[in-house]
Amino acid sequence: MHVCLVGGGFGRSEEYQAKHPLAPEIVLAEGLRRRGVEVETWAHPAFRPDPGRWDVVHVHHLAEGAVRAAGAGDGTPLVFTSHDPTITCGVERSRIRLTAFAYVCGRAAALVALSQAEARFLDGRHGLGGKTTVIPNGTLPEAFQLRERAPGDGRRTLLYVGQLIPMKGVDVLLRALARMPGPERPRLRLAYHDAALEPDLQALARELGLHGSVEFCGDLNPEALAEAYAGADLLVHPSYAEALPSVVTEAMLCGLPVVASAVGGIPEQLGTLGHLVPPGSVEALAAAITAALERLPLDAARREALRERARTWSRVDDMVGGHLKLYAQLIRDSSAGRPRARNVVDRLAGSAMDLYRLTHPIPQEGVSP
Repeated sequence: MHVCLVGGGFGRSEEYQAKHPLAPEIVLAEGLRRRGVEVETWAHPAFRPDPGRWDVVHVHHLAEGAVRAAGAGDGTPLVFTSHDPTITCGVERSRIRLTAFAYVCGRAAALVALSQAEARFLDGRHGLGGKTTVIPNGTLPEAFQLRERAPGDGRRTLLYVGQLIPMKGVDVLLRALARMPGPERPRLRLAYHDAALEPDLQALARELGLHGSVEFCGDLNPEALAEAYAGADLLVHPSYAEALPSVVTEAMLCGLPVVASAVGGIPEQLGTLGHLVPPGSVEALAAAITAALERLPLDAARREALRERARTWSRVDDMVGGHLKLYAQLIRDSSAGRPRARNVVDRLAGSAMDLYRLTHPIPQEGVSP
């Protein structure tokens, strides 16, 4: 089996890949190679369809490589994993991206959803029933171990891990933190690799009187990130939209309790073991953080329950095995000459995207909560 993987994690600098070795497409590529699969990896800008070269093309993320693959029409089965919560959670505002998403989904032979919530969106709203398979992202458990928290100064520590972009709702987190009484206010550490809103959020922290309570840590490598989890009392994830955030899995593997927005696959991740809040609500987030901190410290049984729940649906072997099973079925169908039915979404989106696909990347525009 010869598989082509296209994704945002490929083609990056060695420094970036060293800091982000757990990106889903990178974990998948390495897992497939360990199973004896011949794998080629391409960044979106460099990818070009090549008829007959691969048995399967699997594109991660909605970008120019996805549109090129969808428009190839060369008979090579296309698998698409969007990893894009802005569309499935209803906060995407770009008509170009919405049209491109419908086009790629319509042309793909199979779609991989990261959660049941995403699968319901694809199967229901977009009429793509029968081509969606749920395969959660795998996470390497050895990278995130259960550790005892090092003795500190007695002050509680909140941790946010993600990007400083509007979709993540970090401003809501800062406002929630400011609602807490000064003497009892926990400290907040922010770890991020996209610093787009860093100046704005620093200014907001000063405006809210949070000087000394917020630390902007920047990008952390896996070892430093594991230490950050170990040094925290609570992970807070206040996003407006998510698919299946790896940071929630990582925190649970470390036995760290979680407060998060009830969006995307997060309710499936946490089950009854976390605190869920509506996105954008400062009051609800502040109340949930306070309630979660009052339940600390967690006993050993509850911490192990967090780890076990994360392990059950984030095993790398399950992720790799699920993709191998899907690829094999698509190859069999392709060899048997079974035509792929064009659905309504495909027909409506196709004419617009055929004019657009060859020369334009898909812009990252219009995303706002």
